Formats: sequence, C-alpha cells, structure tokens
Amino acid sequence: MTNTFSTPLPKQVNAMETFPKKVYQSKGYADREDYLNSLRDTYGADAVNAFISFMPPSEDFDGLISDLDDYTSGDNFYDMIAAELNGGEA
Repeated sequence: MTNTFSTPLPKQVNAMETFPKKVYQSKGYADREDYLNSLRDTYGADAVNAFISFMPPSEDFDGLISDLDDYTSGDNFYDMIAAELNGGEA
C-alpha cells in the first residue's frame, strides 16, 4: 500500500499476537498454556485444540469461550452449520 499522505500509516496489528503473560496471571493462570489446559479440562482437549488451530490468541477470553460454549451446548449448532455447508446433508 502506498501512502500518498505525509502522515505515516499506523502500524498494522498482528492478529496472531498473544496477550502478555501478566494477562493470564491476572486471571489466575501461570501462562497461556496453563489457561488452555484449564479449558481442555472443561471443554475437552479435542474441542479446544480444534478451535485454537484457527482462532488467534487474541480471542482467548471472548471468542474462544463463546465458540466452545456453543460447541459443547448440545444444541448441535456446529452440526447444523456443517450440514448447511454440505448442501443440507448432516
């Protein structure tokens, strides 16, 4: 991207940046891995590992929790989405 103005462009935010360790510590965890292990105990390792494979760490405390809650709610929300993406076949 070419900047045609004299004002410098703002630094692009890297969505893959993690929270500083102190953020996890302020919530009672040693670090991100400790936090993720806690989520694995609550939601299951397979679910947590699947979601963190495509969600940025910046979603650890909101989007990740929301998606894990939806996924484990038992309302088959993700099955319905998968069926829709597969042409209506479950």
